[in-house]
Amino acid sequence: MIFLLKQFKAKKSMHKLGLIIRREYLAKVRNKSFIIMTFLSPLLMVGMVVLVVFLAQMNDSEKRVIAVLNEGTVLVKAFKTNDSNSYVYFRDIDLEAAKDSTLSLGYHGLLHIPKATTVEETAKKANFYTKDAPNAAAVTLVENVFQRKLREERLQLIGVSENDFAQMEKQFQISTSTFEGQQNLKGINEMKAII
Repeated sequence: MIFLLKQFKAKKSMHKLGLIIRREYLAKVRNKSFIIMTFLSPLLMVGMVVLVVFLAQMNDSEKRVIAVLNEGTVLVKAFKTNDSNSYVYFRDIDLEAAKDSTLSLGYHGLLHIPKATTVEETAKKANFYTKDAPNAAAVTLVENVFQRKLREERLQLIGVSENDFAQMEKQFQISTSTFEGQQNLKGINEMKAII
């Protein structure tokens, strides 16, 4: 009998707990601030992401000038000016003078390429100096030049000629069009998704 009484009290308190949870939930859900934040929170998150991307693109849109001190014969004039990076070559100065000149001229950084006989050795000894943390896009462009030259040298060691390498490096882009025959622009779906 005592056992049944305890079970009854437990069920009754569980029922009361359910009523309390339900009342609290409904009170919170009916609150105007809850309703507003339910719709506003995703918009705020999307807005923050868009703001970060916008600010990153603003910082990335400026053209960076990178000084190059190449003390060897490997990678001579390998760094070509493009939309985001411009390269200035220093000659007949030591590393410390190049660092000072880079800082005083306000360049983004200094790429030091020490004397070496192979691209592999050069890549291991090369260093990119900057005042602050370097821009990731600038570092990636510099690394891509090294990567391409390393791949070219490694392939030449196994017998692939420069012409063969140039043929292998040709980029492929497939032509796209609608079923009606209209040519599609590459990346239009990505732009639609962003919008």
